[in-house]
Parts: sequence; structure tokens; C-alpha cells
Amino acid sequence: MIESYLPLVRRIARHFSNRGEQAEDLVQVGTLAMIRAVDRCDPGRVGQLTAYVSRCVDGELRRHLRDHAGVVRIPRRLQQPGGGAEAPPRVRPATVPLDAADGAVDVVQVDEVIVARALVSAAAGSLDSRERRVVALRYFLDLSQQEIGDDVGLSQVHVSRLLRRAIEKMRARLEPDGGRPPT
Repeated sequence: MIESYLPLVRRIARHFSNRGEQAEDLVQVGTLAMIRAVDRCDPGRVGQLTAYVSRCVDGELRRHLRDHAGVVRIPRRLQQPGGGAEAPPRVRPATVPLDAADGAVDVVQVDEVIVARALVSAAAGSLDSRERRVVALRYFLDLSQQEIGDDVGLSQVHVSRLLRRAIEKMRARLEPDGGRPPT
């Protein structure tokens, strides 16, 4: 039964494959969710198992991406060496020692982190104060949408809409044309 649902898992994972995680990782996450769904299945509702498995896999992939993938994608032209004429000036690479659990020290290049933070900061400038607050509560304090709604006096559904609109505004701000419509 589990093997018969693997193509479904691959199809759902492929839907999420362009969101910052490798397709193989998404298939693994989806497969684990599918196995848990099959194990939890009520034998009296086997006819509805496909819909149940689809919802479980989709939900688990969304949670995985929310927890592991970046919120704002950095435009490809800024990720590549040379970055193009519009790219921010390259920052001299700096290194920061990070203590590892075993006592060893790893050295991390932080110039990409600095550029990413500058881009996110610039993109946040396109948000109004309520959108900035909702984004900060969600992605920096890791509150659920319901907790954010309770904090700012909105419904969870309204918080979801605000988050989606705020992220869209930030992404548009990071586009090469600054999110302006073509003239």
C-alpha cells in the first residue's frame, strides 16, 4: 500500500521543489508523512485514504519549508559571483568563529549573510507598520498565526492574508525592477 502512494508523494513534492529545498529532501519528508498517514488510517475509511494522504503530505511539506527554507528569496543575479551592475557592492569577506558542540571552531564566511540582511531590511521598507510587526512576530519570534492574531487583535485568517501580502511585497521589492510595473 505504501509503495502505491509513492508517485503521489513525488508529485506533491515536485509542486514544492522550487522553494529552496532539494527535491530529494522533499520526497523524503513527504514519504515519512505518507507512512504516518497510512499507519493512522481508520480501516473503515480506506476509500478516503488518498485524500487523507495528500493532505498529510502537503501539510508536512509546508511545515518543513516554513521551518527550513528562507522566507525571502535573494534574486539569482545577487547570488551569483559578479552579481551584475545593480548588485550591492561586495563586502570584504569577514570570518566569524562559531564554537561547535565538540569544542572545534568553524569559520563561516559572513559576506552573504550581510548582503542577505541588507536585502531583507530594504525589502521590509515596503511594508507598513502592522505588516512589519506581523512578519517579525512570525519569522523572528516564531509565533503561530493564531498567537500573532491574539497579540495584535486579528483573526488567524486575517494574519495569514497579511503575511502572504507582506511577503509578496518584499519579494516584489527585491525584483530587478523594484517591483514596478513595466512602462
